[in-house]
Amino acid sequence: MYIPYTSTALLLTSVAIVSVSVIDALPALIPCASASNGKSDRWGICGGDAKSPISLRGSNYIRLGGSNVPSCTGLYHTTFDTGVYNRTRYIFAFEAMQRQGYNVARVFLDERVGCGIGGAANAAEPLDPTWLDRLAQFVSDAEAHGLYTLVTMVYTPSNAYFNNVTKRIPQDAAWDTGGWNTNFLTARGHKGYETYGSLLAEGLKTRLSIDAQHAVIISLQNEFFLRGDLFPFTHNATVDSFANGVAYDMRSPEDRQEAADANTNAWASKLSKAIRSYLPSTLVTVGVFTYAAVQKHGPNGLIAVGCGPSTRNLKSHIDCRFPARPYKLSQSGIDFLDVHIYEADGSPQALAANLKTEEWHKIPKSKPIIMGEFGCNSKWYPNATVCSPHVRQLQISSCAAGFTSWLFWTYDSNNVQRDWYDMIGDDGAINFVLSPTNNPHPCEKKA
Repeated sequence: MYIPYTSTALLLTSVAIVSVSVIDALPALIPCASASNGKSDRWGICGGDAKSPISLRGSNYIRLGGSNVPSCTGLYHTTFDTGVYNRTRYIFAFEAMQRQGYNVARVFLDERVGCGIGGAANAAEPLDPTWLDRLAQFVSDAEAHGLYTLVTMVYTPSNAYFNNVTKRIPQDAAWDTGGWNTNFLTARGHKGYETYGSLLAEGLKTRLSIDAQHAVIISLQNEFFLRGDLFPFTHNATVDSFANGVAYDMRSPEDRQEAADANTNAWASKLSKAIRSYLPSTLVTVGVFTYAAVQKHGPNGLIAVGCGPSTRNLKSHIDCRFPARPYKLSQSGIDFLDVHIYEADGSPQALAANLKTEEWHKIPKSKPIIMGEFGCNSKWYPNATVCSPHVRQLQISSCAAGFTSWLFWTYDSNNVQRDWYDMIGDDGAINFVLSPTNNPHPCEKKA
């Protein structure tokens, strides 16, 4: 998301780890072989036999900030960083999630130099083994509590190892002004992500039991976007240095859009294969926000009129980001779509207007769709209690649109992210309406 209280027990850091309930091993997840959620004709996610639907219901478990490394300050994802990683705290959370019937937690990787998974800038190893140990321990502990872990990548580490890998790939100097876009549209960017995905998957495989490996899901990107105010979309001629080797005319909206779609899909396909080469039972996805979330009516060739530094302080300024298209992503080889929905109004009508920008009717019915983030902002409602029926209504509304799984933003981070209510605030008001124990049938409104 948006880099957007916990009970006294959750804040304790020195108590003993609570014993876990004995549960059966979690089944490996696969896309269902037919329509499965009972509320629409869309297929969902199944366990093992492709005929037993599993609704993933849980939350984003995050820690933000707290690093004592000068280069790693600010509210970024630090769940597994030195000095922040807290097994006691998350075990308490897992115990509560297990009692409440949840089965998934979503976490973020930190790729920043000096504190994240890549270690120091001059690290001899590509990924910090101690950091990987913590991630693997989290996944194993989650699996022991009946929870799948959705591991979310953001960007590639920028240590010496990855810099050496990517600089071996020739790149047109014009991409020096491509910024964020170069990660997803160039051969150099693709190589960096492929290398990262392979090493991440290999590191997890060597640290996890077979059962725990089955409990890993990987998102290649939190909320994928390209920027319309950066090269190549600021260019006014043909560009022939894309990752897929095809030349596209940047004067043509159709060519611009195809350049974005085709190279995004090539990135997702390569990275998915790299991960599955070590974790073959792992489902892979890519998160996206909707076009409506960034004030756009739909894909337009990344034509960014009204965005950029010159308009940033004007009322007419618009967001320069363009999300990947779920319709096109569904053809990239990922296992399911992850579409994030943030809106105060949870009605079917409001959701339909939001999803209309996503070309929703074109998405193949066989492609499962989850809502990896939905939440409630303090600007919308005065507290979590007032908010709770609205987030529950959004969950119900989304069933008819084909969503089969939901992860709330967030479990317990309101103490550092005050503008977003979490699940346990107001004595667990939001948790109460979303909990599978209290609401075993997410698509049915209680009488």
